[in-house]
Amino acid sequence: MKSIRFLAAVLVAAIILSHFPTGVFAQGPVSAKVEVALQRSLDNGGKADVIVYLEDRYGVGQALQKDDPQAAARRAEANWWDVSAGLGKVQGRCEMLWIINACVIRGADKALVKSLEKAAGIARIQGKTTVQLADENSSLGSGPLPVKGWNLRQIGAPSVWDMGITGVGVLVFNIDTGVDVTHPDLREGFAGEGAWADFTKNPKKEPYDDYGHGTHTMSTAVGRNGIGVAPGAKWGACKGLDKNGYGEDVWILQCFQWILTLPEGQRPQVVSNSWGGDASSCSDGKCEIFRPAVDVLRAAGIPVVFSNGNEGPGAGTAGYPAYYPGVISVSATNYQDSVSIFSSCGPGPYKGVPNPILSAPGSIVYSAVPGGYDYFSGTSMAAPHVAGAIALMHEVYDGLTVTETVRILTETAYRPPAMTLSGHDNCYGWGRLDALAAVKRVSSEYAFYSLDISFSSASGISGGFGWNGSLNPFDEGGK
Repeated sequence: MKSIRFLAAVLVAAIILSHFPTGVFAQGPVSAKVEVALQRSLDNGGKADVIVYLEDRYGVGQALQKDDPQAAARRAEANWWDVSAGLGKVQGRCEMLWIINACVIRGADKALVKSLEKAAGIARIQGKTTVQLADENSSLGSGPLPVKGWNLRQIGAPSVWDMGITGVGVLVFNIDTGVDVTHPDLREGFAGEGAWADFTKNPKKEPYDDYGHGTHTMSTAVGRNGIGVAPGAKWGACKGLDKNGYGEDVWILQCFQWILTLPEGQRPQVVSNSWGGDASSCSDGKCEIFRPAVDVLRAAGIPVVFSNGNEGPGAGTAGYPAYYPGVISVSATNYQDSVSIFSSCGPGPYKGVPNPILSAPGSIVYSAVPGGYDYFSGTSMAAPHVAGAIALMHEVYDGLTVTETVRILTETAYRPPAMTLSGHDNCYGWGRLDALAAVKRVSSEYAFYSLDISFSSASGISGGFGWNGSLNPFDEGGK
């Protein structure tokens, strides 16, 4: 077991370092430092917020590999001051994004970008991008609504609670529109000071949600009174999306940075994300912007869950970052265990990397919203089911690695009859989440927790059908 963990750590470390030789992925013309779309907008006399990627001259990647965010921040700042020494006042306009060894400069014009382009040590310059929520509320339709709580019963969550497992001692974070901390189903679960950050334009010191989406997703993961998968878990949140459901890439990256800077004991065991970008609009490698951050969190032992997108049901419709290697991507199913009509499907653009990893209930899910409750649909609603299940697993054994967590989730996933092919399915993933079977498997494999249980899954089918070993469910692959 130790040798497997060591090899996994070495692999992840190599992946992190691969992001930092020049601070950017090699996309498009090698000689072009400035993104084509950005250059065109500046040619018309405009100004733009730009992200300046730095060549890694100070070992930022090595510091992140060692899970030393303070050292990474110091080295990235030193890197910037070295590179920008001859650029005058622009030095003080930098907002550091050390997690990707880059710098944000607001309101840059063509002349400034030209000077940055000529500076030695700058790898690439690109404009900022915007991501949005992965919800599809219009899918509710006009038919009768399913019985409240169908989603939790389908994955076996109440049966896990009956064992005394509710996620106690586990911390779940999300990056979303915020969370209504005053809601009765969430108020007592808030982890308190140090478990909230807001990087949007008008940040607030206390948790709030001016859209409603983040409250719904968080309560699906950890809400009390029968609406959340892991009602005993604590929660924290980073607001990276605004009141309209949109978020700047810079805000999101700042959320990832903030999570890494939290001290031991205050870091989450899982981070749930129900947002993404449209892969069809990618250019010049911009869709890769979050990948170094996701890899760093994974190297720190934090599973990162993402909704797969709502551009389905066609093949190859998954958004980013859901299709990144190392992400636990989640598609949506309905109460009949069919893939939701809106749910994006794989494959993703990386050869040998399965997408999605799992599916989970996402159609007509009842959960909390600011001031009450509502039914939402979307892969946004599916992802927090998986985050909650991971919380339950970690109460049983908190020493689970990311790779072990994914292996157990995929091996124990329920395969609905519609999954006619063996192995991985581009819409269901390795199967639909079965929280009960996953918790039993953790208890079986790690004899640190004694449960008087029998090994039958939440769906009446024994575990072990999700992964047949023919393809690693977390294969790093290559693009």
